[in-house]
Amino acid sequence: FNEIDTEAKAYILGFIYADGFVGDENYNNIVISINDYDILQWMAKEIEFTGTIRNTKKGGFENSKSGYSLNFSSKIMANRLREIGLYPNKSLTISELPKISNELMRHFVRGYFDGDGSILLSHNSSYYRNGNIVKKYIYPTYNFSILGTENFLKSIAKEANFNYAKIRDTKTKEIKSLNICAKKEFDNIFNYLYLNSTIKLERKYNKWNEIRSAFAEQSVKKMR
Repeated sequence: FNEIDTEAKAYILGFIYADGFVGDENYNNIVISINDYDILQWMAKEIEFTGTIRNTKKGGFENSKSGYSLNFSSKIMANRLREIGLYPNKSLTISELPKISNELMRHFVRGYFDGDGSILLSHNSSYYRNGNIVKKYIYPTYNFSILGTENFLKSIAKEANFNYAKIRDTKTKEIKSLNICAKKEFDNIFNYLYLNSTIKLERKYNKWNEIRSAFAEQSVKKMR
């Protein structure tokens, strides 16, 4: 990470910002965890990790989903990541985007989204009466969200030109949620994240395409 000059480096850095761990100067340990083995295997190759990808229970609770983790110590890499701003409890303190080129920033944001964001398909309903007949219309909608500090999320919204972003509270005081559900913003977000990109978490990308298909089918009308 001495020079963030490729899509891969920007993506991995974004993922570490979201869901990685960098220890302090006494330990220099770095942990990258996710439930998806393939993308972690790819990251391991990119950073020339030669150890074993560990099987873990993410979160450490009895009902936690099993996942995978890279856990290693590197003084050089840890020092560089701390220079960028990554420290223990980073999720509560990071307030600025890293200083990387504008061309690579969206790959960083996609890595961050894959680590600590979500995209969900849902539906809204409306009813129209015509005489004694009530028609129910079900419209597909979505919710795009990313977690982080308020200033960090505002920086993402500004950088990506997200026009309908709302910053909302979570159960943790320092952590906020950036949310977008406006249909007119959907293509803007999708293109910002994925246009001409080669690296992505397939599970989340497939959810985007599921929502695109639901929008293409328009509303589902039901008689009642």
